[in-house]
Amino acid sequence: MNELKSFSSDEYLALTLMTVWALSTGRVMPDGPPWLLTEDELIDFWAE
Repeated sequence: MNELKSFSSDEYLALTLMTVWALSTGRVMPDGPPWLLTEDELIDFWAE
């Protein structure tokens, strides 16, 4: 049986913003969900 993960509104927003940023910049999304990334991983992803 398939179980769908229910995201909180903050988790959904983080995933949406990171997806848009990745599509706009060509960056590769980090492994794992955004809410489990370290501070350094988030800085590396968002840094220009």
